[in-house]
Amino acid sequence: MKLAYYKAPKGNFGDDLNPWLWEKLLDLSKMEEESYFLGIGSILHGSNKLINSIPANSKKIVFGTGIRPNHTPIAVDKTWDIKFLRGPLSSAYLGNGNPYISDAAYALCLTEEYDRLINLPKKHNISIMPYYRSCEIYDWEKISEQLGFNYISPLSEEGVLHTMEEIASSKFVITEAMHGAILADILRVPWHRFIFTTPFTEGSGIAEFKWMDWLQTIDMKQSSPSIVPFLNDKGLLNKALRKLGNNQLVINSFKKSNTRELLIDNLAEPKDYRLSTDSKIDTIKNQFHDQIESLRSTMS
Repeated sequence: MKLAYYKAPKGNFGDDLNPWLWEKLLDLSKMEEESYFLGIGSILHGSNKLINSIPANSKKIVFGTGIRPNHTPIAVDKTWDIKFLRGPLSSAYLGNGNPYISDAAYALCLTEEYDRLINLPKKHNISIMPYYRSCEIYDWEKISEQLGFNYISPLSEEGVLHTMEEIASSKFVITEAMHGAILADILRVPWHRFIFTTPFTEGSGIAEFKWMDWLQTIDMKQSSPSIVPFLNDKGLLNKALRKLGNNQLVINSFKKSNTRELLIDNLAEPKDYRLSTDSKIDTIKNQFHDQIESLRSTMS
């Protein structure tokens, strides 16, 4: 069985969790050779090149994957084995009543690493993790230093385990990256969301769909984010950003000096940190355990 997940050219923590996580929990080599396993990621849409590259007759197992809205829905047929989706919005979007639990990353709770991670000593007061596309346009290590925060790279240059260790050893996490919040929640670290480039880099409504899809599974209705305006050289919201064919942003008009001040003003002292309840984590963990055991039983 092959893992199917998005691979960002320079890396992206959430997506890159896939090979590390599933190798810990499943022996995919025991599954049908021409089948595919879909875990973490918002990859379920009909215009996704990754999905379209999978042979039409191949079996596709969906395990906590999410929908990406504003795209052509996938055509679900008998080759799709949807164990569960990321959340209720993904389920409703497909329109066929598929079950959901939560984001696939919660399977981390079932790994041998989990107890060690949640018991790491706290060496950072506040850590900050931007969205991986925000790294293209700003020096986050510099702004983190100015804020007095520990910087956690969403590119996971030192590996996803190191990134999880940095999250787990923080007292609080401020994050633009959704999987920064998800892993903080899994590792029992209070988190605060901020919004910076995602309305432009992901597209209108897509980030909010993903966040709400997940948040509803942990009994949260909203995340009360800090919103940092994205400015151009005229001090206006930079609605002129456009994506090119190579998926790079036109950022010639991006005014970094003003944005540095706005980042500091908006992120220096966030007060609304979030964390799901321990009982909710236990419920999700038990549901994931049952799904993993069911899948393992088909491999023997």
